[in-house]
Amino acid sequence: GLAVLVAPAGEAVPAGPGGEEHPHSPGAVADNDVAYVLYTSGSTGTPKGVMVTHANIRHYTVSLLDRLGITEPLRYAHVTTLGADLGNTCLFLALWTGGTLHLVDDATRRDPRGLLDHLRAERVDVLKTTPSHWNAMEDGFGDAPADGPVLRFLLLGGELLGVPQARRVLASGVTRVLVNHYGPTETTVGVAAHVLRGPAALDGLAPDARSVPIGTPFGATTLLLRTDDGRLAGRDAVGELLVAGPSVARGYRDAP
Repeated sequence: GLAVLVAPAGEAVPAGPGGEEHPHSPGAVADNDVAYVLYTSGSTGTPKGVMVTHANIRHYTVSLLDRLGITEPLRYAHVTTLGADLGNTCLFLALWTGGTLHLVDDATRRDPRGLLDHLRAERVDVLKTTPSHWNAMEDGFGDAPADGPVLRFLLLGGELLGVPQARRVLASGVTRVLVNHYGPTETTVGVAAHVLRGPAALDGLAPDARSVPIGTPFGATTLLLRTDDGRLAGRDAVGELLVAGPSVARGYRDAP
């Protein structure tokens, strides 16, 4: 995907060469204004530009901070491409709370020991990546995390999070809290989270569970299942997942 960013609400925008007010000055930004457009192929293979608004971002950021219980500025690490929205979690949370954002270079994020050393040296609190990326990293960590938790929060998203991997992560002690984060681009990064605070948090899963649940919706988001007979259910059903609420983006660019 390709992310196109514009100035966030409240950011000073230079005046034009003649001193005239810029059309995107802070006073001109409204909740429903588009903050960025991110193109995603989705299931059709045809690129679609998802128009995410300032209100979408605010709801996502405030709701996730509340779900995680983060109230103070923390140190965040961005280890994925800036061309996709998975890493926007750390970007938005850092900006919203006045935290610190580390843009980790490509060589470091591909080197297990280099990444771990960076997280320790910079005292990073929060990191988000995919399960497959973290799986490749943890193979090279060895027993380094035994010195104590490196992270306060490790958020994994974008792919299925298997129970065996979740057990390994929590048993390693590399993070205090493991979060399975779920949501398509059309819903502003994510809408649901399953928060695991220690290895015992997995005991409540079904014995035959292969993956960690996507969790419950945060903020004012509603998740419903549409069954084959068209019925809408909030739980205990099998069907197509529908998402509603303030995180759902404004629509596709030039494609109503």
